[in-house]
Amino acid sequence: MRINGKDILGRRLVAARSGEHIGNVKELVFDVTGRQLLALRIDGAGWFRGAQVVLVEHVQSVGEDAVMVDDAHAVVKARTNPEIDAALDHNLRLIGLELLSESGDELGRIVDVQIEIPSGRVVGYEASAGMLADLASGRMWLSTPEALRIGATSAVVPEAAAAAMRAAPARGGIQAALQSAKSKLGAVVDEAKDELAQSLDAAGQAVQGARSKAQQALESAKSKAEQSLETVKDKAEQTFASVKDKAGHTLESVKDQAEQTAAQADEALDSARHKAESALDSAKSRLAQMTEDLRRAGAEKQRGWLVGKATQSDVFRDDGSLLVPKGTLITAPLAEEAERAGKLMAVVASATGAALASAAVQAKAKVGGAIDQLNPGAGEGRGAELVDKAVDKAAAAAATAAEQGRELLGRAKTWLGQKSAELGDLIDEQHRPSEAQRIDAALGRPATRTVRAPDDSVLVAAGDTISHATVDAARRHGVLQALLDAVEPPGTAAS
Repeated sequence: MRINGKDILGRRLVAARSGEHIGNVKELVFDVTGRQLLALRIDGAGWFRGAQVVLVEHVQSVGEDAVMVDDAHAVVKARTNPEIDAALDHNLRLIGLELLSESGDELGRIVDVQIEIPSGRVVGYEASAGMLADLASGRMWLSTPEALRIGATSAVVPEAAAAAMRAAPARGGIQAALQSAKSKLGAVVDEAKDELAQSLDAAGQAVQGARSKAQQALESAKSKAEQSLETVKDKAEQTFASVKDKAGHTLESVKDQAEQTAAQADEALDSARHKAESALDSAKSRLAQMTEDLRRAGAEKQRGWLVGKATQSDVFRDDGSLLVPKGTLITAPLAEEAERAGKLMAVVASATGAALASAAVQAKAKVGGAIDQLNPGAGEGRGAELVDKAVDKAAAAAATAAEQGRELLGRAKTWLGQKSAELGDLIDEQHRPSEAQRIDAALGRPATRTVRAPDDSVLVAAGDTISHATVDAARRHGVLQALLDAVEPPGTAAS
């Protein structure tokens, strides 16, 4: 890498391995020829032979904020290196040194040195002929000549090197900046001209091609649209006629099926309801009769009736405590205790339910026994099993028939409603005039009311005649339907 000498002065020296801050660069130590950087002198570390330096070969890199060296051990005393010791004794100061040509012409003074890192080789010198010259023409650049002779206060430049300095483009300055800007501007203008010409040619070709393609596409689309319109129109007429015919037959068929299913479901529901109501009424009648008989009997008879009976449910006292658990066989003392607790009728009611259940079991046993006698080969108990299955099948069949009837009726009603709606939509669509037909009917007729645009401006006043311009304006403002609705229908006269 290359760096200017002034950029190194004052920067921190940091050990790359440990991060230790060694010090700051105080001075650049060059050899006696001024063409090689030997070391960097650290500030605050003595003078001359007592000074501490870092040899240039130990410099790893030069950054914006610090000079990175190998490690802290790269720092040595100047007197331990004879070449460094001799350079410090020579005390060569390149910055500010006067440059003279061999013919004695003053070329300027050295204001900076460019160095190659890490070799330390001096690449060249930056020279200034004064502030005004720098501002107007910029600074001069002198590559390191082998024949450059450096003294204590001046350096002699060979004539060839001096001529090269004068002829070389200056660095910086108004003149150099103007020349650079002029060159860049010319290049930009030429490039812009070329790009503009290419863009214009490409744009012309693209426009011509797009115009031709657009015309072809328009003609093709127009032809296809006309063909598609005719095809769609024919298919729509055929479909409407077919759907209308099928819908009529389907509606009649569905209606008949729905009525038959509803009648069957109603009959099944009525039969099941009658049977259930009859059984319930019979049970209520028997229970009421038994309750009435017991009520009419005295407490003594009630207790006597209860003895030996089993309760069907728990019976509790008024305070919530259990008096008689479910399934308890009633004894005379237990009946007397229930009477003292005021729960005799409750115990009677619980025992009555058990008696009814027992009676039902006995009735089923009698019917089952009768079946067993009629069919002795079926096995004992087969009659009771047949009675249970018959009762279960009858109840299940009644429930299934009622549910299927209701489901089929609901599905038929739903389907019938959907088809009726679809048929109504098709009929309405066939009888609804198209927008083009409505526009044709509206042209030349008076408006029955004022129609306004969304910005509240009047498109047509009541009584004005509808024209093509009025229709176009209404379409642009999105109120075409409102305009057509405001036209007096054909065949009517204004009152």
